[in-house]
Amino acid sequence: MTITVKKSELRTYDANNAVNNILAAKGYTLTGAKMKEIQAVNACRRDAVAKGMKLEEAMDKWQTMDQLPTEYRS
Repeated sequence: MTITVKKSELRTYDANNAVNNILAAKGYTLTGAKMKEIQAVNACRRDAVAKGMKLEEAMDKWQTMDQLPTEYRS
């Protein structure tokens, strides 16, 4: 099976809003479930920051799928 993912969807942001590419991490295995979790967590953080939350607070508050509001878990 081949899964095509846009490179932009593999970006994460640290507390200083610097872009990190998870492909740079050696030995990292990215499953479909983990990719879905990363995208959901990042979407929740992005929306919270857009509504005025500080990035650091969003990064601390939402780290895993089970911490997300229901609308981000689909």
